[in-house]
Amino acid sequence: MKLTLNGIMEYYRSHFDRGVLCFIRCDDCSNVFYYPRDGCPRCGSVSLTLCESSGRGTVFSYTKVHRKGVPDAVYAIVELDEGFRLYTNIENSEPSVGSHVEVFMRETNRGKMPFFRMIKDSPDPQ
Repeated sequence: MKLTLNGIMEYYRSHFDRGVLCFIRCDDCSNVFYYPRDGCPRCGSVSLTLCESSGRGTVFSYTKVHRKGVPDAVYAIVELDEGFRLYTNIENSEPSVGSHVEVFMRETNRGKMPFFRMIKDSPDPQ
C-alpha cells in the first residue's frame, strides 16, 4: 500500500503525542530519512516503511545564537542511531560535536514537536 503524505503526517503526530520520534525507511534502497515525504529522496521509490526511532543520537554539527535579553539558542544537526539526520534545537546545554543526545517532545503552537537534550554522563567526544 502506497503511503500518502497526510497518512505519514498523521502517523508522526500520533507518535509525537506518545513521545516517540519516527523516521521512514525505503523498502527498495534501504535509505532512512526523517523529513515526511511520500517518496524516497534517494531513489524515488514509493515503497516505504514507517519506523520508530530510539530517539538517541549524536551531535553532528551545531551553532549557538546569542540574542540580547533572551537565553542563547542552540541549533543542531543530530545524527540518530538509525542513521538519519535532522535539524533541531538542543535545550539547556553546551554541546560539542559527538555529544550524545536524546529526544523529548515539547508542546508548540503546532502540537508536540521533537527537541533534544544532552544525555547525562555522556562520554566526552574528544
